Amino acid sequence: MASYPSALKLASQYLHDNQIAKAQGVLEIALSTFDTTTEVIPVPLLKATDLIAVASKLSNDGEKEKALRYLKSARDELKIAETLGYVSRSDNSYAMLYDAIKAVKKEIQGKNRAEKLFDTLKAKLKDFKEKVFSETSQ
Repeated sequence: MASYPSALKLASQYLHDNQIAKAQGVLEIALSTFDTTTEVIPVPLLKATDLIAVASKLSNDGEKEKALRYLKSARDELKIAETLGYVSRSDNSYAMLYDAIKAVKKEIQGKNRAEKLFDTLKAKLKDFKEKVFSETSQ
């Protein structure tokens, strides 16, 4: 990044001196130093995260049936991610997430509040996503 201002000044000087080819050459060299990075982001995992967050809010607001539907959708998104092959090194990560969703559902259907279980589920999903993202970017 430090070399770009110098390259722009030099190219500007060449343009001012009507040496267009030299200015173009300087700019091409400067642009060739850019590096691109491609990051794969598993959309189903992002959707599952958002669905769980909404389910948590709905559960806290007393809308249990809607929260359960959102949790089902989150589980469906995790199934899609698993089918597409987004995995971490831990083979039981999806099973762990499915179990956590099942526990939250059970708690929502009961008389208790599921806030702590939602927090646990969110933490597990966050940890899982970080593992998947770090492994897909290598």
